[in-house]
Amino acid sequence: MLRGKVGGGRLKNRRAFAGREPCGYPGMRPTALLVLATLLGAGEPLQRAGIAVSVTSEADAGGPVLVARFTPMTQDPPLHLYAIDLPAGGGGLATRLELEPGSAVRARGPLTADQEAQLLDGLRVYPEGAVVVLRLPISAPAGRDPLSVGVLVSYMACSRSSCLMPVQRARLAVEVPARKRLIQYS
Repeated sequence: MLRGKVGGGRLKNRRAFAGREPCGYPGMRPTALLVLATLLGAGEPLQRAGIAVSVTSEADAGGPVLVARFTPMTQDPPLHLYAIDLPAGGGGLATRLELEPGSAVRARGPLTADQEAQLLDGLRVYPEGAVVVLRLPISAPAGRDPLSVGVLVSYMACSRSSCLMPVQRARLAVEVPARKRLIQYS
């Protein structure tokens, strides 16, 4: 069994936590980024295990896009996150944005990241200290009101020497505009 300090422990071995239960750093102070994200109508922000996460909804030519911004806390040495395509069970934890099961919206394209992954100790990671933005194109059902969509985020932040506790499938909510109903006249 794995043991560590809850709410402040560091992991020495980043490979040891693949598939373990989520844990984090309760009580961290919100940053200006989180306050700004809340004021701009973003979903409820999350700040745990060295990373501030906010999820918003934008639009592209095909419809709504969920946008998750993972911002590492400033520290020395800097933190990195694992790539979205990191295989399960091989060490680390992939940075992910998923729709909550049973959601009224569906993915209409693949999850993408704005950062290029690089190899570190044989694992694909994003650059140290980099803000990572994930995008998930979705299709929303027709309606008038915005939908509150539940999303799940997972990530694990590490420095070159140690890792923080992984966050697995933490729930956030974001408002997504409903697709406009088409009215047909005969």
